[in-house]
Amino acid sequence: MMKLNLRDLHIDILKHNRTYDVFDYSHNGIQFSVMFDVDCIPFKLILVKKRSTQYLILDVMAGYQINTYLGEKLQLLKDMLELKNGKTKFSTNQFFEEFNKKIPHTIQNKKISKSTISRVYHCEEKLDFTYWNEPIQDLKGAGMSVVVSPKANEQLNMTRDLTEFLYYETTVMMPQEECTLSIGGTDANAFVAFLDDQYMGADDEHTHKDGWHTMYIKMKGSVGEHKLTILSESLGVSNSMNSNQDPTWASQRLKGICGWIKLCDNDIFNQKWSHYPGLVGEVKQVFTEAGAAQVEWKKDLENAAPLAWYRSSFKTPVGLNRNLQLLLRPEGMNRGQAYVNGHNIGRYWMIKDTNGEYTQGYYHIPRDWLNPVGEENTLFLGETLGADEPNVTICTTEYINN
Repeated sequence: MMKLNLRDLHIDILKHNRTYDVFDYSHNGIQFSVMFDVDCIPFKLILVKKRSTQYLILDVMAGYQINTYLGEKLQLLKDMLELKNGKTKFSTNQFFEEFNKKIPHTIQNKKISKSTISRVYHCEEKLDFTYWNEPIQDLKGAGMSVVVSPKANEQLNMTRDLTEFLYYETTVMMPQEECTLSIGGTDANAFVAFLDDQYMGADDEHTHKDGWHTMYIKMKGSVGEHKLTILSESLGVSNSMNSNQDPTWASQRLKGICGWIKLCDNDIFNQKWSHYPGLVGEVKQVFTEAGAAQVEWKKDLENAAPLAWYRSSFKTPVGLNRNLQLLLRPEGMNRGQAYVNGHNIGRYWMIKDTNGEYTQGYYHIPRDWLNPVGEENTLFLGETLGADEPNVTICTTEYINN
C-alpha cells in the first residue's frame, strides 16, 4: 500500500462544491489526464492516456492509500506506458512515487474527453418502505440509559464516542410565544430541537472550520413551562491539519452543548439536564432483523416523524465487480445513517449546491456485506431531519470506455 498526497486536493474539491478534479500528468513523455473522483466510496483515481482509449481505474482507500500491487492491471499500465515485456525494467512503486510528487494541491479544472470515458448509473425502481418513529416522548421508558447533571454536559463525556448522537432534555420557561434557542458548540456539529415533543427546527455547522460556533433555532410555544429536547449529532472533526495536531486546541475534542445555551436570551446551561446517549433505534438495534421484530412498523409514511427509522429490502444484482459497484441513492431523504444487513454504511446527507445538484447523491454499498446474488438484503435508514418523500433507489455504477 502507498499513501498518495491527495488530501489537499480533496479538501479543495469540497471547498469548490465539486465531486472530482482532473489534472495533467506526464511520465517519460507519455501524457495522461488524471481524474480524482470523490463522489463514490472508495474514491477513484483514473489515469486516462491522452490520444487513446486506454485508462486505468484505481481504488483510493481510507487515508488516501492505494494498492501498488496491480495484479492483472499491471499489464494494462505497461501498455499505456508503451513498455515492452522483458525489455524494460518497471516498478509500480517507483512509478507511483514519481506520480505522487506531481499531484497538485488545488483543483486544476482540466477537461477529460467524454468520448474516451464516462461514468454511468443504472437505478432500479424506487423502494417501498415502512417506518417506526423514534419515541422521544419517553426516552427513559424506551430503555435508554440516562445521566442527570446540574448543567448541560459536553457530548463525548457522555457517549465515550460510541455513538454520534446524544439527547439533551430539560424543563424550560417560555416568557413569550416566539423566540430563539441559541446553542454554543464547535465545528462539525448539528442540533435538532423539540418543544413538548414537537419538532421546532434544526441548525448545524458543517464547514468543519476550526472554532466556536453558535447555532440558532426558532422556537414557538405558549407562555409557560415546557419540556425541551435537543438531539446533538457529531458530524466529524475539523478539516484543519494544524489544529488536529495541536493538543492545545480544544474544539476538536468537544461536541454537543459546549459552554452556553440560551432560550429567549435567558441562560439555561446551569440547570438540571438529563442526557441520553445514542438514538433509541441504536440501543434497540432496530436495523437488525432481531431488533426490528421488537417494534411496530407502519406503512402510512405521511405520518412519519422527523426522527424515524425506515425499513425496506432489495435483491443483490448480478455482475458486481471492482468496476461495477452498488450504490444507495437516498433521494427524498434528508440526513441520517444507512444500514445494509445490519452493517452501518455511513451517513447520508442530501445537501444541494448552488446549482441545485446534490453534493453527494450516491453512497457505496460494500459487496462483502451483501447476500448472494438474487437474495434479499435489508435496508434501514435512521432519518434525523425528516424525509420529504422517500424516492430511494438502489443503483449500479461503472466507468465505460466509449
